[in-house]
This record gives sequence, C-alpha cells and structure tokens, in this order.
Amino acid sequence: MSAEINSISNSVEESPPALPPRRKSNSNNSKENHSMNSTKNIKIDLDDKVSQILAIRQYELCNLPQLNEISDLFSITNVDEQKLKQDLKQYKLNESSFDNETFWIKYLDDLKNDWLRKKEIDEFESEIIKGIPDNLRYLVYIKSLQIRYKLSNKSSFETLTNESKFYRQDLDAIQNLSPRAKSVLAVYRYFKNKNLNSKEMDIQTYNEDSTLNSLITGFCDLLSNVSELAEEDLFYFLLKIEKMYEHLNKDELHYKINRSLEVEDTKLFEHITSQGVNLFHSYNSIIINLFNNNYFDRVEIFKIFDFIILEGFDFVIKIILYLFKMNKEKLANVSGDELMEYMRSKDFLNNEFDFQQIVQQEFQLIKFENEFYLISANSLNNNNNELMKLKEINQDLKLKIEDLNNKINNLQITHDEISVQSKDYTENLDKAKAENAELQSLKKELDLKYEQLTMKENLNNTIKANKEFSERNSELEQQINGANNSIKELKSKLAKKKSV
Repeated sequence: MSAEINSISNSVEESPPALPPRRKSNSNNSKENHSMNSTKNIKIDLDDKVSQILAIRQYELCNLPQLNEISDLFSITNVDEQKLKQDLKQYKLNESSFDNETFWIKYLDDLKNDWLRKKEIDEFESEIIKGIPDNLRYLVYIKSLQIRYKLSNKSSFETLTNESKFYRQDLDAIQNLSPRAKSVLAVYRYFKNKNLNSKEMDIQTYNEDSTLNSLITGFCDLLSNVSELAEEDLFYFLLKIEKMYEHLNKDELHYKINRSLEVEDTKLFEHITSQGVNLFHSYNSIIINLFNNNYFDRVEIFKIFDFIILEGFDFVIKIILYLFKMNKEKLANVSGDELMEYMRSKDFLNNEFDFQQIVQQEFQLIKFENEFYLISANSLNNNNNELMKLKEINQDLKLKIEDLNNKINNLQITHDEISVQSKDYTENLDKAKAENAELQSLKKELDLKYEQLTMKENLNNTIKANKEFSERNSELEQQINGANNSIKELKSKLAKKKSV
C-alpha cells in the first residue's frame, strides 16, 4: 500500500510534458478579427435601457450569416472598412452645414463599436433626432446594416436592370415614385421572382404583405433622392431590409405591443379590447402609415427609418406607445366601429411627432419576451397531449374517408351508367324529334292537298246540282207553258160559248 502511495507521489512530482510551440499570430489578422468580432465583449445588463438592448440586438442581427443573400449572383465579402475610410476623406468638417456631422464621422470610424460598450445610446438617439446628414446617410446605413455581399460581376446589376423592364411597367401605376426608385424596385421584384423560381410576379403578388411592401417602397423612394447612393447599393439595402423583416417574429411583436399598452394604461387597453377591435390589423395599419408620405414629411419618415435600421423593428413599440398616449382621451370617448376607424385614420397619426418623447418610452422588453416564449412552450406541451387525440381522430377520419371514397366510387359508377343511358336517351330523343319534324311537314303537305281536293269536289257537286236544277227548271217551264196553252184554249172555248 505504501509502495503505491510513493509511486503516486513520485508521478505527481514529475514535471508535465512540454507544450508545443505557440504559433506566431499575424497582427493584421488579429486586428481584422477583432474588428469583425467587435461585439464579443458587449453585454446586456439588467439595468440597461430598452434602447441599449435594441441597439445591441440589432447589431447582432445584422451580423448573422442568415441575413446575407445566398444566391449565386452574389459573392460574400467582409465589411469593406477601407472603403468607408476612403469615402470619409472627401468630407471636410469646415465645409459641412450640419452640426452633428462630426458625430457621424466618429461613428463611421468606430469600427470596434465602442459606442455600444460605452453605452452612449442617449447621445446616439439625440443625434438621430437632429438628423443624419444626407451625404453620410448611405455610409451610416452600410455600416449599420453590415452589407456583406455584392454582385459577383460588375455588369450583373446592369443585366438585372435590362431584364427587369417588364416589372417596370407594373410600377408605372404607382404614383409619386421617382424614376430611379421604380428602376431599383423593378430589379428587386425581378430578382425575388427569379430567386424563388416562381411564375411572373405581378402587383397583387407583391402586395400580399402590405407591411413589407410599404417598407420596401417607402425606403426605396426616400433613398432614391440621395444622389451619393448608387442604385446597386440601394438594391443591397432593400434585400437586407427584407431579410430583417422576414427574421422578425410578428406574433411576438404584437404580443409585446399588447402587453406594453396594457401595463401603460390598463383601463384604456381593456376599453379597446372590449370593443372587439382587431388589434393585429390595427397595428399593421399603423406601421404601414408610418411610411406614408401623405401622413408625414420626408424628414420624419427618414428619422423613423433611421431608428428602425439602428435599433430594429421593436422601435415601432415605442412609437405606438407614444401614439396611444397622445390619443388617450379620444380613444376613451369612442367605441365600436368608430374606434376602429379612428385608429386607422390620419387623425390618429396627425399629432406632431416628438421624437424626444418617443425615445424615452420604456417597457419591460425582456419580461414580455419571456412571457411570450413561456406561453409558446406551454402551448407546445398542451399540443403534445392534443396531438395524441388528433392522431386518434385522424385514424377515424381515415376510415370514414375510405368509406366515403367507396361510396364515391359507387356513385361514380352509377353516374357513368346514368350518363351512358342519358346519352342514349338523348340520341333517341333527337331521332324522334327529327322524325316528328318530318311527319309534321308531311302532315302540312297532306292538309294542303286535302284542302285542294275538297274544294274541287265541292265545285263539281255544285255544277252537277246546277245542271239538275236547270233541267228541272226547263221541265217546269215546259209544264207551265203547257198549262198556259191549255188555259188559253179553255179561255177561247169559254169565250165562244159565251158568244153563242
């Protein structure tokens, strides 16, 4: 026993084997990896504002590989940091008319995203409210959206433009769209149609999701006015926005809006829900109208887009909270269809947007998300129990379907027999009709002949009767003449006797 302990102690005291030599790291690669993985050390704390959480999530979302285009028309590349730096050199601070251009140049130079680590979200939001300079906007979008793909061939976009002329004709029906926006939208529609290997995409197919349609159309129309932005880059933006929208869980967004309104003003929320208003449709209508240039001016719509791109679609929750607060009195005093119509009307959005108040809207984001996924998990457990019942019901339905199929087959056989008989009857009926028509025509001919024959016979009978009458008349005349002669003779004899 002691020998074993000594052997163990001796083995412990022995030095461990030598480690392999460390690889020499390339400083350039380490810097590149550090810049590309710049969100590794960014964490969300419990006391973080909703805006800070949304900004971090939005950056991580845009960084996902799933948000890149996987078509063979594109090649995946890293974010071109050198291109951003080169484009920034042409902007001189002393020539700018924007007070906050310095901030956005600093943001574009911040390739490590220190503003997220330092939690400078308040300053960030205040600068968005001031407005992103138009000459830097597309660079801010490139960095924020992390466009990591481009067309593999320089002439590919020109080819897509030429091939998308058919879709340009459909866009001519949409008013208030610039020719540049119509050109890029036509390429976008053509690419989506070609990528899905579907049939021709028309206006109705494109309008199936009116929220995405409004977002893409409004975004394209706005940025088409930025002269520094090439049409090809605008095309990339549209594809990225679409990916963001597809990644969005709409049910979760609606649930968070409902819970935020309920916590903010329980009585008002209960009043609205008690009127039978379809809140999901109302939320979608509000989101669509946020990008309607008939409701807001170009500057306000740009700011809405800026916040969505930099904080994600959950920023819409803040806007809806703000709108319900501003319209609280009106909403509480209307009901029924009037309430529903008001929530979808221009008056509901007609209040001047105070973005300072909008960004200050806070709601329990993490709590509401946990509630949503807990409800989803519970519903899945309940679904497992229901699944067994549904399987049994499915078996019964299959048996019933088999019986019905047999009955249908029998009915089909009967139907075929009746169809054959009906066909024979129809043919016989057609023949009988034809024979009847022939007999009718023959009857008419015979009637005519009979009429003709009857008239001749009557004529002959009349002539014969006339002859008989004339013969009788002549005999009677002879008899009358004889009688007259005998009378004359008698008169003469009588006269002679009287004279004697």
